[in-house]
This record gives sequence, structure tokens and C-alpha cells, in this order.
Amino acid sequence: MGCIRVVHGISINRHLVCRRNGFPHTVRFPSLGPTAILFFFRPMSASASPRHALYGHAIGILCGYGSLVLLGLEHAGSGVNGVIDLQRLLAVALSLGATAFFMVLLKVAHAPAAATTLIVSLGIITRPWHLVVLEIAIALLSLQAIVFNRLAGLNYPLWVGPVDSAMEEFRTGRRLEERIDSVIAKH
Repeated sequence: MGCIRVVHGISINRHLVCRRNGFPHTVRFPSLGPTAILFFFRPMSASASPRHALYGHAIGILCGYGSLVLLGLEHAGSGVNGVIDLQRLLAVALSLGATAFFMVLLKVAHAPAAATTLIVSLGIITRPWHLVVLEIAIALLSLQAIVFNRLAGLNYPLWVGPVDSAMEEFRTGRRLEERIDSVIAKH
């Protein structure tokens, strides 16, 4: 019952913050849902660490907005009200490609960040202040993940957890299968 009260309190505060800061209604960011699923259903996976979530979504926001600016669409409105033109399609493709590139380069795999990139490059959320609020929402969700997973008795990371296999290949330069073979050969 206490958990429900905490969530309800957070919801009320979010509503008040959104009203005071220019949001016409309480905003829900679709990419927070998949991030929450990772945080609470796969908390020990590398992509569920606060580092991966915060950096991944920041990369998604920057690449999404960067593609809009590059193609002159930052003030064009939403691209989901009808037919998507070629310019918008290029913005989406560019933002997704750049997001994937930078997540691999910086070793911060977080798949829900691709949804953030789409939300921005499709023009659903484009005001810079709203993009900051989105990243703050990710930070608050990360704090909730730390608190609730630690209360549940998990050794949930405060910043970064174990490295997942895809990122392990980039970090060590060795394929995971090679590492497993070398461990088996020793035994």
C-alpha cells in the first residue's frame, strides 16, 4: 500500500510540474515504459543500469533534435498527423542511425532510447525545455530503480552494472565465444 501512495504522490507532483512549465496536460513519455520494464523486470542486465539509461536517452534526445535542426524541422510540428514527407523520413533515419552509432561508440546500450529518438525526430516533442524534462524524468526513474531494487534486496548498481555480452566484445576486442572457449579449455 505504501508503494501505491508513493507512485500516486509522484504522479500528482508530475502533474503540477507539467502545468507550471508550459505542458498543456500531464505528459507521458512512451520511452519511459520500456526503461521501467528493464529497471524492474531485468534489473541486473547491463542496459538496465542508470548509466546506460541516462546516457542512452541523452544520446537519443541529442541525435533526434540534431537531425531536426540539420534538416530544418525543429519548428515544423509533429510528423505523425498524416503523411510523412521525405525530409521527415530522412530525419528519422539519420537520428536512429546516429543514436545506434553513439550508443555503440560510448558502450551504453539501452534499446528504449531508440523510442526517445523517434519521439523527438518525428516532432512529437521538440521544445528544448521539454527535452530537458524528459531527461530529468529518466533521472528520477533511475533513482526509483536504485531505491526499489535495493529495498527488494538486489545489489542493483548505483551507476553501472555488469557489462553485457555485446558491449564486452567492444571493450575487450574478443568475441564472447572465444572467452568462453578459453575458460572451458582451462578446465
